[in-house]
Amino acid sequence: MKFYNKCIAFVLALSCVISNFVLVEAAVEAKPTTSKIFVNGEQKDCAAYYINGNNYLKLRDLAYALNGTTQEFSVDWDEGRRIVILTSGQRYQPVGGEMEQIKGDVLEANVTSSSIIVDGQTVHVQGYNIENSVYFKLRDITNIFGISVSWNDKNNTIDILTGQVNQNEKSLTAKEIYNRCSDAIFCIRTFDIDGDPLGSGSGFFLDKNGKAVTNFHVLENAYSAVVITADGSNYNIKEVLGYDMKGDLAILQVDGTNFPFLSAGDSDEITSGEKIYAIGSPLGLSNTISEGIVSGINRTIENIPYIQITAAISHGSSGGALLNEKGQVVGKT
Repeated sequence: MKFYNKCIAFVLALSCVISNFVLVEAAVEAKPTTSKIFVNGEQKDCAAYYINGNNYLKLRDLAYALNGTTQEFSVDWDEGRRIVILTSGQRYQPVGGEMEQIKGDVLEANVTSSSIIVDGQTVHVQGYNIENSVYFKLRDITNIFGISVSWNDKNNTIDILTGQVNQNEKSLTAKEIYNRCSDAIFCIRTFDIDGDPLGSGSGFFLDKNGKAVTNFHVLENAYSAVVITADGSNYNIKEVLGYDMKGDLAILQVDGTNFPFLSAGDSDEITSGEKIYAIGSPLGLSNTISEGIVSGINRTIENIPYIQITAAISHGSSGGALLNEKGQVVGKT
């Protein structure tokens, strides 16, 4: 056998060996990130790890932190294809577990390669699996969406900069408003001291930590009450933080966290003839939307200001959200 034939035989044999060999990368250390993370100047507390000189976050945490900016994006999971789908320009709807704090432990991280569909295009990115959650390099994800990230060595901070939502952006459709806002609006069921049902109403969340609004009369004479969110989950009302009987307003603390919530608009800026939307639970039918216009402003009864509207509401709608065309809450029904 000539020399070059021997070489070919050796290469073929080596190729056969290699084809049956799987390279497994060793686990690496994942240290909790000590840097403070800011989005447009606001600190965000979330699970983040420092791996091989880079910061890694969960997609859902980053999406949650970017809600309300011009570069917000949604995160969905396609169970059939086992793939993550990211869509830019859509508000992320929390599913629970976002922005959880981590312990100060150093953990093992195992490399994983994932295919993510971003606005219909497949993007391949490397991440690390840490205790059954996948973390992605912050710069990999921000680069996909063109988001600015800078590191301040002096202050040990990570600064993520985006544009704020333009308040003069185009008006949303009823469908867009429902998709954006309905998960932050809930049904309330009240009970007497014996646990017998008293009635029902509506309410909406003001922040992710369970602060919420309803009408005072919804809770009047109730011994206990539960909140039923759009996904059917039940949460106890922990306490009433404050109320105004004359203004028919009650501020609640719902027992839970990571709730979707509404952004506030300016009720002083609405005008007669402007389109508005009401979302509530009329007759206990949760997350019902109705459309109408502002038929009158500056309506005052016994020194309480009211917004006169044509949107249909009925018993059980009380305490629901009145929304402008930007999906911002400007009043309660």
